[in-house]
Amino acid sequence: MEQHTDRRREYCLDGIKFIACMIIFWTHFVGAFYSLCAVNPGLSPRMERLLTGSPLKILTDSAMMLMIFMMISGYLAAGKRIRTFRELWQSAVFRYLRFAVPFLLVNLLVSALWYSVGFRTQEAAELLHNDWVRGFYVIPVTPALAVREAVTLGSLANGPLWMMRHLAGATCAVYVYTYLRERISSVRGNTDRPEGGKSPAFRGTWALPAADLAVLAAVSAFCSFAEKHLLWNGMYLVQACFLGVFLRHLPEPSEALRERFRAGFTALAVLGIALEAQGYVTILKLVFQAAGAEVPAWLRWNAWYCMGFSFLFLWAVRYSGWPKRLLETKAMRRISAISFSVFLVHWPVTAAFSFRLLLRMVNTMSYNRVFVFILAVTTLAVCVAGWLYEMSCGRLADRVSGALQKMVRRRWPVS
Repeated sequence: MEQHTDRRREYCLDGIKFIACMIIFWTHFVGAFYSLCAVNPGLSPRMERLLTGSPLKILTDSAMMLMIFMMISGYLAAGKRIRTFRELWQSAVFRYLRFAVPFLLVNLLVSALWYSVGFRTQEAAELLHNDWVRGFYVIPVTPALAVREAVTLGSLANGPLWMMRHLAGATCAVYVYTYLRERISSVRGNTDRPEGGKSPAFRGTWALPAADLAVLAAVSAFCSFAEKHLLWNGMYLVQACFLGVFLRHLPEPSEALRERFRAGFTALAVLGIALEAQGYVTILKLVFQAAGAEVPAWLRWNAWYCMGFSFLFLWAVRYSGWPKRLLETKAMRRISAISFSVFLVHWPVTAAFSFRLLLRMVNTMSYNRVFVFILAVTTLAVCVAGWLYEMSCGRLADRVSGALQKMVRRRWPVS
């Protein structure tokens, strides 16, 4: 999905979004074929340790990638200048269209799959003893259901899309805050603070830093309350989105400072990933085992630590050396163009193709081999399906939403 900001496009963020979408897919795959099964379907202890107790766990646990995905969305949304109320409501409407139109097309595709090849979730759930899988495609995905779920940004037609309702709502809330922030800043005037004509070591928006922190704290408090007492699931994603807003308004290091401390930024980016990839848990285990004590509850890994590690990575990687260069290669730029399409199609492909393959291969070889083979084939199938979807439905969705945006702008022009 396209994002329009007042800054030069940061291609490393596109690469991160593609990696995040792939890890979300792998997480759902491993959840279906192993980690959410009531009993081990047959993976060897060595394979289990590889998936759950090694640094590779970060590739099959989407917690960090969801945080990063939401932070990037908040970061990009906060970069949009919204100076009038008309710009505000148009931004919210356009954001909704950027979700609703692609949802409609992919939901109609899911409906066509339901009535043609079908989904084998119930048979696979019975074989794998997986109640999570059993909850998908229980009712027919009729065209009417596909349209309704697209309009409401629901997930009955395509389960993993549940988070997009949080993303749409959170970014619209970011637009409201950006509008209010812009209005207050315009009243107070320019609050940037260069140092006597010299090029400052850090440059960026200094206006209302206390308000940024206060809003982040208020949003975090509300989300925690809503998650715990109102039972609104997924509110941590809204917190992550507003953390992206805070990231946007942090002063940026100057070019000279970036060049001087490039290795340090690289180390911090790698550290953020390493801590989430079992590094933090391993350090705690070594320290407290050596002391013969139990790890305190407040030090154990939780969503707050994951959010912090994600923020550290996302802040540092933008100024790093080889990680940034790797994310901005021509190959990564090309493949990152299909990231949203990969996200949209990965579960229908898994439910229609991978489960069918599992039912045919069961008892033909060890489950280790079945698992690895189906994972490899499904990864290829999802990438190919994502590319085909992007070239057809993705482009159609862009044209439709673009045409609707032009109609709105012609009727209510923004000066």
